[in-house]
Amino acid sequence: MVIFLPIYVILCGTLIHICDACPLSCSCSISMRVKCQQAEMKDIMNNLPYQVYKLEVERTTTNYLTAVHFNVSHNLNTLEIYDGYITAIENKTFSLLRNLQTLNLTRNRLRTISKEAFLGLDQLINLDLSHNNIQSIDEVFYSVGKLQTLYLNSNSLTAIPSKAFSSQRELRYLQLNGNEFQSLIGSPFQGLTNTLQTLNMRNCGLNSMTSVTSLRSLNRLDLGENSIYEMPSNAQLRSAFPYLRYLFLDRNKFTRLADGQFSDMNLDTLDLAYNQLDQVTDTQFNRLSVQNLNLSSNVIINIGEQAFQLIKSVVNLNLAHNPIGALPPELFRNMFSLRELNLSACALNSLSDNQFKDSFLITLDISYNSLPFISQGLLDRLSMLNTFNIQGNPWHCDCRIAPLKQWLQQRWQCNPMIGECSSPLCMSPQSLTQRPITDLTEADVNTCQPEALSSGPDVGMASGLSVGGVVLLIILIIVICILCWRRKNNKPGGQFHLCRSPGSDVTSHNEDFEKSPKAHVKPFSDGDQVSIQSDKSFVVRHYFQTMVSTDPNAVTGPPERMRRDTFRTTYSGSNPSLASSAYSYPIGRETAI
Repeated sequence: MVIFLPIYVILCGTLIHICDACPLSCSCSISMRVKCQQAEMKDIMNNLPYQVYKLEVERTTTNYLTAVHFNVSHNLNTLEIYDGYITAIENKTFSLLRNLQTLNLTRNRLRTISKEAFLGLDQLINLDLSHNNIQSIDEVFYSVGKLQTLYLNSNSLTAIPSKAFSSQRELRYLQLNGNEFQSLIGSPFQGLTNTLQTLNMRNCGLNSMTSVTSLRSLNRLDLGENSIYEMPSNAQLRSAFPYLRYLFLDRNKFTRLADGQFSDMNLDTLDLAYNQLDQVTDTQFNRLSVQNLNLSSNVIINIGEQAFQLIKSVVNLNLAHNPIGALPPELFRNMFSLRELNLSACALNSLSDNQFKDSFLITLDISYNSLPFISQGLLDRLSMLNTFNIQGNPWHCDCRIAPLKQWLQQRWQCNPMIGECSSPLCMSPQSLTQRPITDLTEADVNTCQPEALSSGPDVGMASGLSVGGVVLLIILIIVICILCWRRKNNKPGGQFHLCRSPGSDVTSHNEDFEKSPKAHVKPFSDGDQVSIQSDKSFVVRHYFQTMVSTDPNAVTGPPERMRRDTFRTTYSGSNPSLASSAYSYPIGRETAI
């Protein structure tokens, strides 16, 4: 105890000195850390104890940084100046902070950085310039050759000069998200070919992956939220990124993937979510080794039955929010390593008993589909399941819901993490609407015979075809009856006649009218009238009589003469002017009237 007493006295004296010398508007801790708010940088640095190794300054009132603000040597290891109004950094501003390893200037208003702003920071490893308004980085980093992490995200960069990173031999992590590059020309990553391991360029307006294919040492590449619509060939991908393990291409504009696009690649994560992919063929992911595959929120409607059977080591597969409709029965065959599967909002209306035959799922999400029930055979395949998300389905509570009811009663647990702490509810029949499935009684689920019901996906189709067949049969019987009735009425002695032979006794209704003893007005009795009460059957009869005439001259003679003679014989006399003006029209038109 006596031995450690001098050391204790020295430490206490040091702490008392630090607390007494703490700058205004700052708080100093015994761990050699100082945090200041709304203070001038010059005042802070002039009163800062030498022993302090970390300084945080929030919302400084200094507008630009110069060497005057850091004109005293300090032992600082970490300097953070954030959420302020700094607009510029002049040359050699930090030249006396020779032990500085981390410099954080995030969320200021930086626009320009002088070429030698970081001169003297020979030990600097981490530099954060994110969330500013920097427009150019031409040769800004040439004096900090030991940088390992650099944040330039959320600035106003539109280009990367070829020599911007040429002096960087140890840079491992580069963050460029949220800039306005659109396209990068030349060699923007010169000097980083064999060192950079992580590159983040989300939301940069890129339309091609060409500018990053020179970075052979990449382990993680994030190009999400761009406008890339075409991917390099499989040979180019494998050659450009031999060490790549994490590839994020979500929220781009891919519509199709080439067959074997990722063949012989060994990835941990492949993210293709929120694109415009409409199909997954049997060979697109052929011989791909990947643990986490995300295809959610595309427009996939077709999936080949062997689409995932040649993928190695898939642990997590996400197909959520695709209008798939129906899954091939053996889609997940031989996927023995699959543990997490998301099929949420895929418009599924059925799942086959053997849908997950070879899988040992721990997490399954089939929420927000159109599933009316789940079969006992399918539930038997889910013996290892720990998380089962099934809300948002229109559960039909009859005998077919009994397996799910029993499963829920035995294994359902509240999961506050997903906000699902109540049993799923029945949606039909009406008498059981909004009833929790776990609260159903035996009488509720005994209203149909399970053996008489099919759990296959074609029940609705079979019912529709049956009803349609009955309707067609009824229509056919009605048509036959109508034809028989009309045929009966068209027999000799019936009421309906199209025409008669020359020897027939059947007359037209006008002839019967003329023979009637009652008074009537004869046709054409008034020469001033311009309408004709035509006897259609009389005209038709005489037309066919002429057509069947045995006189060769009548058959072979000019049609005009035949029409003219027929018309004059029939209607001339009482109104010759009308007859002469109309005789040239074919009798076919008269019959059409």
